[in-house]
Amino acid sequence: MAELTVTIPDADARRIATAVCAITQHVPVSDQDAIDHVRSVVFGWLRDATINWEADQAALAIRTNIDDPLVSAVVTQGEG
Repeated sequence: MAELTVTIPDADARRIATAVCAITQHVPVSDQDAIDHVRSVVFGWLRDATINWEADQAALAIRTNIDDPLVSAVVTQGEG
């Protein structure tokens, strides 16, 4: 399993935790809770960014599939 480690000086970690908790309206019950919340927010962003990018790529593949008859379908006016 891949591991991601970010090392931040304690003073900066407190600043980051305070900012992230404030932005996300999370009221931490302890310093560890604040840190855990930051981890959750960072992972959530990574997860959402990946899913959204993959969804965009899938949609692009569908819209540009020249073998799909609907991709190049056009509306024509009938004579009737």
